[in-house]
Amino acid sequence: MEQILKQILENQNQILKTLQHQGKKLDSLEKSQLRFETSIENEIIDKIRALFDAREITNEQLTKVIEKLDRIEVDTSYLANRVSTLEKLAK
Repeated sequence: MEQILKQILENQNQILKTLQHQGKKLDSLEKSQLRFETSIENEIIDKIRALFDAREITNEQLTKVIEKLDRIEVDTSYLANRVSTLEKLAK
């Protein structure tokens, strides 16, 4: 009977050691996962920021192009009226 109790106690101690070892592994994995998640988040944030900046630059360029087109339209309209006036005077 005493032998059986010793065997059970040894088995329980072995199970306890295994659980402690598994707990340490789990802690290590959780820390690694947290570092990995943080790294990915930082990379994604940087990439999103870069995309946003690029979009802002593109919007500014488009605004400048639209303003130039508006000026060209005004100039073209003026020149068309001027040509029309000169053609009438030439007749």
